[in-house]
Amino acid sequence: AMVITAAWCLNCKALEQSVFRNTAVVERLQQDDVVPIKVDITGNNPAGKERLRRTGYLTIPLLVIYAPDGREIWKRSFYTASDVIQAVDQATAAF
Repeated sequence: AMVITAAWCLNCKALEQSVFRNTAVVERLQQDDVVPIKVDITGNNPAGKERLRRTGYLTIPLLVIYAPDGREIWKRSFYTASDVIQAVDQATAAF
């Protein structure tokens, strides 16, 4: 699971509060079959901006869920806690 965010992004902050602090999401992302990655493009971060460009999106917030073999399973700019849990479960089951 890779989330792309920035300090200046108000929607990113709202999703962080409502989704990534949700107890069920935190528990699911902490399981051994998940590797959470946070890409912060605040300031001068060419590597982070390149990672965003490679997703095919130009704006944030963005959450991308990958299967263990690296295939992209799910990509959204708006999501709920249940969306994230379902997408992670789908990705881990896809392997």
